[in-house]
Amino acid sequence: MLMKFWIVVCITSFFLTFSTSAVVAQTDTTTIIQESKSAAKTIAIRKRYNPRKATLFSAALPGLGQIYTKQYWKLPILYAGVGVLGYFIIDNHRNYIIWRDRYITQRTASESKLELPIVYPTTGTAIPLDRLKQAKDYYRRNRDFTVILSGLTYVLNIVDANVTAHLKDFDLSDDLSLSVQPAVDQVAGLPVTGVSLTLHLK
Repeated sequence: MLMKFWIVVCITSFFLTFSTSAVVAQTDTTTIIQESKSAAKTIAIRKRYNPRKATLFSAALPGLGQIYTKQYWKLPILYAGVGVLGYFIIDNHRNYIIWRDRYITQRTASESKLELPIVYPTTGTAIPLDRLKQAKDYYRRNRDFTVILSGLTYVLNIVDANVTAHLKDFDLSDDLSLSVQPAVDQVAGLPVTGVSLTLHLK
């Protein structure tokens, strides 16, 4: 009776060991294949969209980084903004030069006790110096502010190309995996066992 019991135990242990080995081997093989495919896909994408190249292209010529990352729909927005800002820079600078020259002429005439040459077209009276200075400063501020906006647009163009190239690395498929495995950590110099949860976004 005891002999039969040990024979049953040995046979059962053999089958359990064989089954467990087969399952473990199958699971390991599947995981390795999936990881290699995901890694190959990620490497291929990174070769196709290099963030450093996108940054350099956009720095050299605004919009070139967007072309490199195939974000063509951003080009009309970018160049429309550049065109509007360029127009206002030129217009404000031209008006600033006009009012600056009028202010200098009026101030020189006032200091030399001459007849003031800058007058209101409707009344014919001389335009006060403070009004001319206000107009000059107004157009100068607008020009400087538009130059700053143009610089920010240039920087945003570079940042956008860099971020877009980085985001090209992400695969937005539903292939998600969560692995649970034992882990050993050091707390106050002593080994502590626990469980590690790893979420793979493929």
